Amino acid sequence: PAWNTALQRFSDYNQSLRTPPDVNSGFWLPPARLVVSAFRQDTVKRLLNGWLKIRDITLYQLENFTCTPFQLTVKQWRSLLELCAGGIELSSNPNTKTGRRNIEVQKILQDSLATSALSLDMGYIISKSTRWRSQELVSAMSDRVVTEILWELCEINFRLELMCLDSYLDVSRMDKLDRQRLLENCWIG
Repeated sequence: PAWNTALQRFSDYNQSLRTPPDVNSGFWLPPARLVVSAFRQDTVKRLLNGWLKIRDITLYQLENFTCTPFQLTVKQWRSLLELCAGGIELSSNPNTKTGRRNIEVQKILQDSLATSALSLDMGYIISKSTRWRSQELVSAMSDRVVTEILWELCEINFRLELMCLDSYLDVSRMDKLDRQRLLENCWIG
């Protein structure tokens, strides 16, 4: 209910402006608005199902300095989450815009994993069972679980944005790893 009210209030905000070419408009994690703006509950749950299937590998890449995490636009994240969720036939026809985006997203994920000396079979991701808090989600995802997953996404995205902003504004000569650990102490307790 609160998400719907917020979306209605901001629906007039012009999000169709093109991003300047020198600005990276990618996200390290899927933005919550991608999920909450879906009109149908089954779409919300399908997108979250896709997220949970790649959550661990994505967070691992973000936490590990030897990895090369990927950034995706909102549309690319949607394609990746739909692809990982499985259950629907996604186009991989290079003659369609959707097909090209699906191929592109798979390549971005595979290339990112390859530069980190990791590999992953997309067929395995699609067939993987969905887990949340060490529990397999065998039946329909409850509203409570949806809220918890969205909360986590918002919190982690906020932390990442804070660290990016801090790295941009930081004028100290502090070691980057020490600075990151200092920021992580904000979340203890």
